[in-house]
Amino acid sequence: MSLCIHLDKPAGHAYTNLDILSGHVSLDLTSDETISSIVVKLEGLVRTRLKEPKRNDEDRDSKRWETELHKVLYLTKTVFPADEVQKQTTSTAGFKLKKGEYKYPFQFRIPINNVCIPPTGILKTLSEFGQGFDAVKEAREQESHVRTTLPPSLSGIPNDMAWCRYFVKVTLNRPQFYRTNTRKLELFVLLPIEPPRPPSTSRETFVKREHTQNYQQGLPKKKRGLLGFRGKDGPPPPINQSRFYVEARLPSPPIITPNEPIPLRILFTKLVPFGPPIVLRSLQIRLQSTTQIRVHDIKHDFIGSGHAHSNMSLAIPVLHPHSPVGEELEADNTSWRHWTLPSSVQPSFVTCNIRRKYDLEIMVGISLGPQPQVELVNLLMPVEVFSGIRPPPELQLVNSGRKSSNLAPGSDMKKPPHPAPVTAASLAPTPAPPVTPTSASLPPAPSHAPPPPPSPSPSPSQSTKPPPLVTNIAAPAGPVVEYPFSPIQVADGTPPGTYAATSSPVSALGDLPPTYDEATALNIGPVSGPRREFQQEPDYFTRPPEMDIQMTGKS
Repeated sequence: MSLCIHLDKPAGHAYTNLDILSGHVSLDLTSDETISSIVVKLEGLVRTRLKEPKRNDEDRDSKRWETELHKVLYLTKTVFPADEVQKQTTSTAGFKLKKGEYKYPFQFRIPINNVCIPPTGILKTLSEFGQGFDAVKEAREQESHVRTTLPPSLSGIPNDMAWCRYFVKVTLNRPQFYRTNTRKLELFVLLPIEPPRPPSTSRETFVKREHTQNYQQGLPKKKRGLLGFRGKDGPPPPINQSRFYVEARLPSPPIITPNEPIPLRILFTKLVPFGPPIVLRSLQIRLQSTTQIRVHDIKHDFIGSGHAHSNMSLAIPVLHPHSPVGEELEADNTSWRHWTLPSSVQPSFVTCNIRRKYDLEIMVGISLGPQPQVELVNLLMPVEVFSGIRPPPELQLVNSGRKSSNLAPGSDMKKPPHPAPVTAASLAPTPAPPVTPTSASLPPAPSHAPPPPPSPSPSPSQSTKPPPLVTNIAAPAGPVVEYPFSPIQVADGTPPGTYAATSSPVSALGDLPPTYDEATALNIGPVSGPRREFQQEPDYFTRPPEMDIQMTGKS
């Protein structure tokens, strides 16, 4: 007997929410067979695995790994027997199929939100292996579930500490208890739709650092000897010190989409008068990912770095000797305006036991005038990575209608005993007045005040520690809510990872995207906009032990 799953799309195709995943199950019988049913399931598993830490100084390094498993997607469809036959049949003896080949088509519509079903059977035993049963711990873990948009496919974390896999599974059930049911499994890739983007504004998110750099004005003067002959060199010119801001800006909120140009601007602001111009010599950007992994009460942050762009041979003059103090001048971005992130980058997401967030590291190489000395200024800006798959307009209209109906004026809603798990995927940015990025950190100088004198040269014993970063993403824009929102910056001035609500926590109850039933009942079609390839690590299509258990156990 042969049982196989065939998907209509080629292997590696990236599905998204509201897509129709279709295919067929092929059954080849070499002899007559009695079966009860053939069930196709659409499932998604999120698993984390961490080594148990030392509890005190006397404990030895633990070799025991703890595991936490969440089932975020679970849809079923019985392809045999037909629905009419199931309704008319009460016998448990099964159905006899003759030798031959059979084909059973199926299709699922991928939902928007996760379901997070607690593991059962062997999967539950595996997740709790060696831990025993603790009623308090079990109750606490039941509150850790997050309802949000389905997370993207994830793999490639060292030691398999975290992964998220989606698959189609078919089970051929037999009526005899002593005969094993046959199962087959086919993996597929999911790239979820992105949250509704805020409307475009002139606001920007910036990060900047004050930088000082020494320079010598002019060359040593030659002394003239007797009879007009050249003598020895005179004393070197004094060492002066420049002081200026190096600043990086992105539109607010700072959203980056793979395969789309990064809208990065580099600016400089002179803080004291100095002569030589500032020359941008090099620029390097690198996307730094932080994967926050949790297994029950054990937590670990895995930091990865990659997807870099660099240009080390720039020569872009920015500030000239007559540039006034306090004026912002932008470097020409021709050399980096086409830089993009590759299609393999996962979007920012949060689920019950995994969270992925990003920082954009920007290294700026600077020299003063023709001097060969180049100094590096390091800037770090938290950013959000979006999938690039825009939700259908009908979906956004449904979501706004739900929010307005759920939170009608005058409605008397009581605060739940525990924070409701919600997502910020549909939160619109809080209206705020336009912000001039440098106005918060640069006090205006009086027009009649003379320019400040050049700063004295620092002594060798003075500390060379760089000054702290200045950014406009440090001030909260609203009351902070300790909810497991999706990591989306929802208001100007709110740092990614800090979640703001516009009113009371109860107002967040209506902010979830429409459910699967709502979306299908209103005939919202699949996403018709542009897609991108979502390349996975090669080990994504290798089944881990938890999925092998699904092939033999009851799940």
